[in-house]
Amino acid sequence: MRTQNLQTLVFLVVHSEFVASIQKCFQIVLAAIIALLSLIDNFQRQWDVGSAIFVELAVKKLRQPSTVIPVMRRMKSILPRKLP
Repeated sequence: MRTQNLQTLVFLVVHSEFVASIQKCFQIVLAAIIALLSLIDNFQRQWDVGSAIFVELAVKKLRQPSTVIPVMRRMKSILPRKLP
């Protein structure tokens, strides 16, 4: 009977250690997923800011007189003379 109890105790200890290691692995995987999602979110925000800055610089460049007139001429040459 004592051997049976000892075997049961050893099984429970090993089983609880196994479950604890599985839980630790899940915690590590979950932390890695959260870190990856945070990194993606941060990259998306930087991309949005970078795009906004690029658009702002392009608009400023187009507003300069030296670029507005050639762009208007190009647009006039592209557009049809008479609209239906």
